[in-house]
Amino acid sequence: IRGAPDWVFPRHGAFGESLRLCGGGDDAPLWVRNLRARATFRLKHGKLARYGMQPKGAPLNRRIVVSDEFYPLIAHGAIHVNRGGVKSVAGDVVTFQDGSKRRFDAVVLCTGYDVATSASAHPYLKEHLASVARNASEVDANLQFYLGCFLPDVERCSFVGGCFGFAAVPRIAELQAKAAVNVIMGVRPLPDAETQRRHIRRALAFHVQRGNTNVYTANAYYRELLEAAGEMRSAGAVHLGVKAKGLGAVAGVLGLCAKAVHAACHRSRRIKNRLERQNVHVDLGPAAQALGASAAALFAAGAGLSRFGG
Repeated sequence: IRGAPDWVFPRHGAFGESLRLCGGGDDAPLWVRNLRARATFRLKHGKLARYGMQPKGAPLNRRIVVSDEFYPLIAHGAIHVNRGGVKSVAGDVVTFQDGSKRRFDAVVLCTGYDVATSASAHPYLKEHLASVARNASEVDANLQFYLGCFLPDVERCSFVGGCFGFAAVPRIAELQAKAAVNVIMGVRPLPDAETQRRHIRRALAFHVQRGNTNVYTANAYYRELLEAAGEMRSAGAVHLGVKAKGLGAVAGVLGLCAKAVHAACHRSRRIKNRLERQNVHVDLGPAAQALGASAAALFAAGAGLSRFGG
């Protein structure tokens, strides 16, 4: 492994339950799902650093890799991890960058793939892209797609299947195909080219991994594709619902903290005597109640928006 390791998700949790941590379009806030994912990893596998595979960043903020066996096989010695990469191969002997050597019966190159987003990867568009390019550097620029499947400068054309994310490629390709059919049939016409470009800039700023509009690793971006495919009523409403639930969770935590401080101030004789000597009166009861009511209202509003949008 030459780069930073990925989080390798199990299919089942620490208690055998089937996991749906990375299901597309989940209306739980991303930070909540990341907390659940971290808790699952810790309960099921312990500290990942002991495998020599401690990932960087949050679990659901990058591509998803799934395997129940990966970490246990490392722990049992069936898989040996080398973090430096391969230096050379001579017959059945592989020399690694750290100088170590081992014999192997076979070498499998797991190179993965990149989604073809450069203009040169689409030679059939060369003439058209050259005609709309503002300068020579744009002729072979990185293509930026509206919703991952439409080019603002190429009318009556859609791209299906050039994607990856936290849902399987066939599922994303299905949604892209449905979105394309809805545009062709006039069910959901595309906005004008400038509106598409504004959407792309916003998506690149807030949602899209590594500046690639064909990567679906953000729920908000994936929900917009669901809406374009006709499988969601309003991605915007669900997004507001997620925000409301997130605020509700924060209000609930603050309410619990206020309640705990209020109880401590009234039950601890030491704290109570100190406050009386300093002539300080602490009554966080009303604040705790208000925060609790706010949390309940925000959760209810969030649930209603999510139900309406879904």
